[in-house]
Amino acid sequence: MNKIGIALACIALLVGVSICLTGAAHSDAGADAAPDKLRQLCENILNQSSRGEKKGFDLVAENMAYRATSILDKELWNANAHRQIGEMLDFQGKYGAFLGCELAEEKNFTSTLRRYVYLAKYEQNVMCWTFTFYRPHDEWKILGVRYKDLQSDPLPY
Repeated sequence: MNKIGIALACIALLVGVSICLTGAAHSDAGADAAPDKLRQLCENILNQSSRGEKKGFDLVAENMAYRATSILDKELWNANAHRQIGEMLDFQGKYGAFLGCELAEEKNFTSTLRRYVYLAKYEQNVMCWTFTFYRPHDEWKILGVRYKDLQSDPLPY
């Protein structure tokens, strides 16, 4: 190969690498903005749900990857939300007032799957909440929300 051929090959390689790096930077730019938005959503859900307010559970429903569409699904969702509100009020009655929440862990499994673990603090106990988010396309959705009493099982999941 002559010097001109080598020079053109090097230029082509550099242009290709530049395009790849620029494309990666643009695709990650949207992902970098996601953590603040997702953390804020988690904290809004926690601050309302931990006080036994239905609005927190409504926020979960509005942001779920799976949306209840049939009347039966909606009735089951509402019944489950009311049961969980009762659990939060019972927990608060047993362990004192809700004091706030604290981010304990943030894990990015892939560019489309994230997990946030929060501690909901009460006067005499802590509850661990785990939020799992999935981004099938351009928008993050809640894949699942779990919570548990850390006095019963002190290791976060």
